[in-house]
Amino acid sequence: MRIIRRQDVKPLRISDSGASGVSEGVIADQARGCGRFAARKVFIASGGRTARFGNSAGTLIVLLEGTVGASSPTDGLEIMSPGDAVILTEGEECRIINHGNDRAVVLKVDGVR
Repeated sequence: MRIIRRQDVKPLRISDSGASGVSEGVIADQARGCGRFAARKVFIASGGRTARFGNSAGTLIVLLEGTVGASSPTDGLEIMSPGDAVILTEGEECRIINHGNDRAVVLKVDGVR
């Protein structure tokens, strides 16, 4: 997992458990004419978290709103602020945890090579 940060953000560590409070909207996928990737806007409620996910072709995650932790089995948990991005390589797994008091919004693009 590689995190691309804005210059003024320092990483922190928090605990990692559970899965809840997640909804998503499809932006683009194979059914909408995009054969190589799928893009989703993911909404994570305060205290919510995704299940672990990954993709055989890689994933790009960009935080649009809120504060989240990006958790990887190999890299631990890193705090992200709006504008930060995560790049997952093929087969790498991640979980996103809302670390703020408000809803977090994430752009998730699967199939990035």
